[in-house]
Amino acid sequence: MDTLPSSMGSYGYYSMFSGCKSLIKSPTFTFSMNSSLGDGNYYAYMFEKCTSLTDVSNITIAGAGKLSCAYMFSGCTNLTVPPKITANMSWGTGLSCYTFMFNNCTNLTTAPTLPATKLDTSCYARMFNGCKNLVTAPELPATTLGTYSYRYMFNGCNKLNYIKAMFTTTPGSATTGWVTNVASNGIMVKNINATWTNTGANARPAAWTELYYNPSTGKYYLSDKTTECDDHGNVI
Repeated sequence: MDTLPSSMGSYGYYSMFSGCKSLIKSPTFTFSMNSSLGDGNYYAYMFEKCTSLTDVSNITIAGAGKLSCAYMFSGCTNLTVPPKITANMSWGTGLSCYTFMFNNCTNLTTAPTLPATKLDTSCYARMFNGCKNLVTAPELPATTLGTYSYRYMFNGCNKLNYIKAMFTTTPGSATTGWVTNVASNGIMVKNINATWTNTGANARPAAWTELYYNPSTGKYYLSDKTTECDDHGNVI
């Protein structure tokens, strides 16, 4: 089958190809969900440990509900091209939409775009856990975090050295361990309206350079918030 219907109800495609180590091509489908469908584990574990999958760009995720994409590609150690994610929220009352989605995808170097601005409980928790070759985080545009939204999101991403995160929420339970075991040096771009100064595994790695971005003007600034620079801190 080259294509799949976009919705099959709760547990519709749960673990469908789990452990299919010789699967080299995923079916094409768009997952588009809205509140009328309720919660469900639609795509959880769908391609878990499909170690021959490399490119799943033919999959589009336009919405997500409770655990709907959790562990979807967990253990896909040769995955290099992720699905397209166009959902602008981690939907409704759902929990853990993308938890462990790319867990231990050790060859993933490019993350999917994450446009969501409304975040539910644990929506991105451990999403990229163990992605040891991921260098740049997806831009995180949400200004307000939900409970555990980014918990351990980049844990074990040893080469990760660039994060642009627009939250103004003070780091705490929402960001527990989110930059544990990332690169020792890097750049974190913060919202110019953020007032938090925390450092450490729950906030900004202490040795990382701090920059600011003004969403209203599209301009970057050094840590003094007045000296204009490019997105890597080079003064303009």
